[in-house]
Amino acid sequence: MNPDELERQIANAPEPKLPAKWRNEILDRAAGELKTAPVSAAPPLPEAHDTAIRWIWREIVFPLRHGWSALAAVWLFILGVNFAADSGDDARAQRTASRLSPTELERNYDQRRLLLAELLGDKRSAQQSDEKDPPPPDRPRSEAPL
Repeated sequence: MNPDELERQIANAPEPKLPAKWRNEILDRAAGELKTAPVSAAPPLPEAHDTAIRWIWREIVFPLRHGWSALAAVWLFILGVNFAADSGDDARAQRTASRLSPTELERNYDQRRLLLAELLGDKRSAQQSDEKDPPPPDRPRSEAPL
């Protein structure tokens, strides 16, 4: 028997009838469910922000999901490079600076200026850093009449 003959035989076979006992049992259960089910007019409507979120997801995010995924990967890469490159020197300097008094800060600044002058071989700037800067003159800074 080839497949075409088998299909023809199945198509021509009469449909089996559902036993009456099973049919009555199924119908009784369905009727019982209808009686006990609460009657509601309609399902609640979604709120406006819910539909807006679904629209954004359906129209913008989902069709371009590969592009958004690539953009997210690029941002993660940039953040990783940024955190890896940050040695923490700035934070350490800020913590140290906040603990030092103004006179200690000035002393540290002078020491750095001296060290820089020594490294650059500029004797004149090293001598100038030893001397205190003269105070600014007590006169107005602008040429405008008072």
